[in-house]
Amino acid sequence: MILTEGQHAALLSIIELLAPDLDTALTRLSEELENGEERELTPEEVMMSPLSNSDMRYIAHPAAFAFFDYTVGPNEVRDDLQRLHGCPPGLNWDWYDEGDEWGPRGHEDFFWSLARRCQDLQVAVVSVCARDDYYGFDLGFVPSDRLDRLMDLALRVGARIEIVRPDEPMPTISAVFAEVKLDEWDEEDQDL
Repeated sequence: MILTEGQHAALLSIIELLAPDLDTALTRLSEELENGEERELTPEEVMMSPLSNSDMRYIAHPAAFAFFDYTVGPNEVRDDLQRLHGCPPGLNWDWYDEGDEWGPRGHEDFFWSLARRCQDLQVAVVSVCARDDYYGFDLGFVPSDRLDRLMDLALRVGARIEIVRPDEPMPTISAVFAEVKLDEWDEEDQDL
């Protein structure tokens, strides 16, 4: 991805706003931009690369976002979110029943409950889908007082960011989990 000066400046501002380890994040951004010349990157991929835990080379460094794919269960989501730098210290999981299966209403209940509790702590749950194929999504916590700034900067970069709000549609997360249903249906259909 070739960035305009404005996009590059906005990207640096996002990293400064959210990165728990600024030096490592800037190194990762530089690497991603160099690699981006070899393949087409989405604005979301460029933005998430320095902020997410998806790159195993940087797993020991604190992350602002955690990557999940359609195979994830609620225990893994909870465990990975608790490790994030931005996980609110006052967030408890007493509402969560420790099951590794999604509840009767699927993933929505889990994410809506999480968003509701985070709102009470003045923190937003934010979702980013870095790839157009909806294979997975990144999820993180953003203090409410930084949310407007983040959304403005993401718009300048050209990146789509969704705020998870209780009882409101979650297009990115729902699209990722819809893929597993389609994949399962296709496998069952082929067995007929």
